[in-house]
Formats: sequence, structure tokens, C-alpha cells
Amino acid sequence: MSDGESPELIERARDGDRAAFEVLVGSAFPALVRFCGSLAREEGRALDLAQETLLRALGGIRSFRGESRFTTWLMTIARNVWLNERARHWVKRERGDETLDARPGRGDGPVEIAAGRELEERLAEAVAALPEDQRTALLLCDRDGLSYREIAGVMRCPLGTVMSRIHYARKRLREALKAHAM
Repeated sequence: MSDGESPELIERARDGDRAAFEVLVGSAFPALVRFCGSLAREEGRALDLAQETLLRALGGIRSFRGESRFTTWLMTIARNVWLNERARHWVKRERGDETLDARPGRGDGPVEIAAGRELEERLAEAVAALPEDQRTALLLCDRDGLSYREIAGVMRCPLGTVMSRIHYARKRLREALKAHAM
């Protein structure tokens, strides 16, 4: 558990301490919004999904057993909210760009900045083109830093499935970027 997820803090939140819940949410919120963004694929929708997740988490905090990180528990709730919403509405969403942090460093000239932006765009396109389950697993791992076991909990699938999804996602990205480099 991270510093913001101490057992004492979790216990206080379970006992109804709203301030303790807010501290837990504060440390988990950036990762939750990024995850919701990868699900919803549009900023406004991601924030709505994160808000709905927090409402559900607040109502269900007593059921949190602490067997996973609080952040992982929130992401599991977010994924379930999103899946339920999709099943209910069957709304087709526009494909948005996955924004990965591949910004150029200081001192880069215009050519290097342009090349970096082009690579960032190609990578975002390649990530967006991945099958949803592979994209979600890859982003949870590489962008959000979750372990394979935590990803398995969020995605509710076996550990081997997570490993396979990430392997094939990375393979597809290499192939897509290699094809672009030629």
C-alpha cells in the first residue's frame, strides 16, 4: 500500500470518516481520471465516469476489505460502471486520441520537436487501434504502473490473460511503429 493508503486511514474511512475517505481519494484521483479517460475516450465523459465511481465508492466503502490497493478498487468500480453504462445504452463513441506523455525535452530544436510530436501522434494512433482489452491492460501497466496482479483484479480476468494481452499489445505497437519508420 502507498503512504496515502495506510490501513488506519482505510479503517477510518470504512467507519464513516469522510476526511479519511477524501485523503484516500486525493491520492488515487489522478490515476482514476487517467483510467476513466482510457475507458471513456473523451475528457468530459472521463470526469463524469470518475465522479460516478467516487459516488459508488463512497456508498460502498464499508465493503472494501483492503485485499487490493484502494486505487485498484476504485478502478474496478470505474470499469464496472463503464461496462454497465455501455450495456445499458449501447452508445457508439467517437474514437479519441490516447494521450501519452512523450513530450520533447528542453533544448530540442524545431526538427526534433516536430519528430517527437509525429512519433507521439503515431504512438497514440497505434494505441487507439489496439483491441480494447489489450489497450486497457497496456495502459494500466505502462501508464498507470499497476502490477499484472492488480490489472487482473481491475479487469476481472486471470493473470495469464493479462500477461498475454500486454504481450500482444506491445507486439502490435512495435509492428505499427516499425511499419511507419519504413
